[in-house]
Amino acid sequence: MAPLLKTASLAILALLLASVSANSAQAIKYGRGISDGPEFCGGIGNIQCPPPKQCYDDPRDGCDPDQGGRDCGGICL
Repeated sequence: MAPLLKTASLAILALLLASVSANSAQAIKYGRGISDGPEFCGGIGNIQCPPPKQCYDDPRDGCDPDQGGRDCGGICL
């Protein structure tokens, strides 16, 4: 009985470790690379994108640079 319990315990432990180490986040392709998210740019600090990327308004936020949002953040594409 003890060897069966030990084997079952090791199998459960291996399954738990495998499920914890698996990355469930899906990579999204933005522009030329693959990333978990686009690079931030713009904003109050006027952060620049690395060449050859350009900064575009982030459509996911509620900030609209054409409606008074001068300090809106953007994404590098």
